[in-house]
Amino acid sequence: MKTLLMFCVSAALLCVAISKNEYLNVQIPYRNPPPGSSKSVNFITTFNLDSINSVFKDLNNAKGTAATPKGVTILVKKTWKPPNSRIPITANFTSADDATFKANNLMSSKTSGRINSLIDQVSNDTVVIIVYCVDGWNVLPVSSGWTAPLNGKFKVVEDRNLSATLVEIPYDEFVSVIYAKPDPGTEDTLFPKLDPATIDTLRQSMTLKSISKEFPKVKLYTCVYEIVEMFSVGFTLRTYTEYGFMISLTYGGYV
Repeated sequence: MKTLLMFCVSAALLCVAISKNEYLNVQIPYRNPPPGSSKSVNFITTFNLDSINSVFKDLNNAKGTAATPKGVTILVKKTWKPPNSRIPITANFTSADDATFKANNLMSSKTSGRINSLIDQVSNDTVVIIVYCVDGWNVLPVSSGWTAPLNGKFKVVEDRNLSATLVEIPYDEFVSVIYAKPDPGTEDTLFPKLDPATIDTLRQSMTLKSISKEFPKVKLYTCVYEIVEMFSVGFTLRTYTEYGFMISLTYGGYV
């Protein structure tokens, strides 16, 4: 089975600006390739961290919404009382070890065992862990063969400087994916150019278009989490937030 695993962890104080979106970019063969073939496409998984953080903002706001977005689970320290008591809590944890175990076990169970031990260890100051997972999304229609057709209206950008066409396929408010198909002969040069800032700019240039293209099939398993710590410095309550995410892909004729 052809499977790719990738992960990334980033952290920032809430008072420091963080990127609204984060990306994991991998190359996958465009077709079942002969040895030495370089024909490939870039498959980019996008994570909307603002959407994840909005769940905590609601939880920490007595006037926040009472609804929990589909696919989101919330773990809360037993001794911390969220200002918004109307949001359903998935489970409580009693210690850092208990929180780490429950969060990792949750992510494994919600991805058919594909995402394991994403969180190394949380601190004793952790009060909330918010987890969102996708359990085996067939990005393209299921069919025989390595590729499948993508038909309909999607956000698209054709960039001459990159010599590539990018097509974004949304899953929900938290996750979407982008196929970046390089022009013939530019496969080796596209990947290093697709840094987060460039992807952000390209997404802003996308327009909704009717398309009919073929891409390699992908089945996506992914989790993204937000860990929130609260601690006192003198008379000031500080909040520290850490994000992490991982993907597991099955692609091509193995989907």
